[in-house]
Order: sequence, then C-alpha cells, then structure tokens
Amino acid sequence: GFENGFLGVDIFFVVSGFLMALLYINSNPLRFYKSRASRLLPAFFFTNFIFILIGSFILTPLEFDQIQGQVFSSVAFVNNFYFWNQASYFDKSYFNPLLNLWSLGVEIQFYLFFPLLALIWKKSKIFVSIVAITSFLLCLVMITVSPKTSFFMMPTRFWEFYLGILSAHYFLKKDFQNKNESSIALSIFCLLFVFLLFVPLNPDSQSLFFGHPSFSSLAVCILTALILFFGISNNFFENILGKFFTKLGNVSYSAYLVHFPIIIFYNYLTYFKS
Repeated sequence: GFENGFLGVDIFFVVSGFLMALLYINSNPLRFYKSRASRLLPAFFFTNFIFILIGSFILTPLEFDQIQGQVFSSVAFVNNFYFWNQASYFDKSYFNPLLNLWSLGVEIQFYLFFPLLALIWKKSKIFVSIVAITSFLLCLVMITVSPKTSFFMMPTRFWEFYLGILSAHYFLKKDFQNKNESSIALSIFCLLFVFLLFVPLNPDSQSLFFGHPSFSSLAVCILTALILFFGISNNFFENILGKFFTKLGNVSYSAYLVHFPIIIFYNYLTYFKS
C-alpha cells in the first residue's frame, strides 16, 4: 500500500544534511564526532550485538554466517559496500535481517568528512555546489549502468545531503517565520505526500525518471528541502497530532534500528513453524 516508501531514505539524507549544518555552527571536529558517536553508536552496537546473539540460537549455520558478515561490515561502517556486493537492495534472494542499516553506513561516511566539508563550504560554496552537481550527474550515469551503485554509495547520494545543507544555509539567513511560510510548507508537504503515494517508480529500473535515485528522487529531495526552509508552524506541535509526531520522532532512531530485523526474524520463525 506504500510502494514508494523507500523514498524515505532520500528524505532522511536531506534532513540529515540540514541538521548537521545547524549542529556544526560554533562547533569543532572533535565535539562534532563526540556528539554524533554518543547519539548513534550505543544503540547501533547494541542492535548488532542483540540480533547476532538471537541468531546464534535460532538460525541455521548458513543464515548465521550471513548475519555474521552483516554485523562485521556494519560495525566497520561499510555495510553499504557489503550489500552492494550482493545484489540490489530489492533482491529478496538473500537473508539480510540487517539490510536496513546500509543507510546508516552512508550516513556515518558522510559524518566522517563533514568537518572538512564545512571548512571548504566557508572558503568556497561554489566548489561544494560543483561537487554536489557532479554527485547527481554521477548518480544518473550509474543508474544506466548499475542502479544498485547509485542506490548504495555515498558519492552518488552526496547531492541529497547537500540539498539539506543548502536549505540550512538559507534558513539561517531568515529573520523570522510567518504564517504564510508555514502555509507554504504545509502545501509542499501535501504535494510531497501525493508524490510518494502515486508516482509509479521502479527502483531497479535504469530509467532516469522512474528509477531510483533519479530525477524523481531529485523532486522529492527539493520538496523536502523547501519544507525544512519554510518550516512548520509551532502551533502544529501543540495539538494532539503534532505531539504524537514529536513522540514518534523521539523514538524514530530506535525504531529504525530494530524494525526490519524483527520483521525478518519473525517471518523466518513463522516459515519454519509452518
């Protein structure tokens, strides 16, 4: 019922670029790395540990070998390379309970060079923009050759982070948020939601418009960056729906880490019981 849900990762990368640009103000590389590590790594390592522990009790040797490889690549922050070496993200022929963590591998790779990127950004925003454009063009080229490379690799995803950074740059220049801006953001959100629901995408396709990530992803990322720039009215977060989304946001990282392994292990156990 939500076949374009994978576009959530594109949205996630834009939001991440936006947040990192804001968090790095008046910061330094050491403080930045320390804050990111304390925020992400404890739950991340615990997730890897707990699922390989569970796997040691319930999996056959073949499946356990596979999850071991996923854990080792995961804790080395190269799990996107591991899954790229297998097949497409959408290939169902592999036992990959930790497949969802590929995006965190890309995220951490982005963090590693973000302080350098921030330094270059201060010196030459044009240069960073050229790198981002090159990243997008490389993404399009790789779709026609190897769609999984465009999907899994940080260099072909950098342009999505960049749109978030660009949005933050102009957001910081704003004097205030008015009601009209909030209405614009809400309208863009509705447009984004319609896009997510109804645009027919084929993620393994080599199409520059309906493959992924392609021009369709560019549209989603631009809409996301615009929503971040205009901002949602604070009044929204004071009602029941807004409070619900705030609570959901507070646990979203933990839910992201565990939801997919739980589904895979549940299906695995259900299959053998039947």
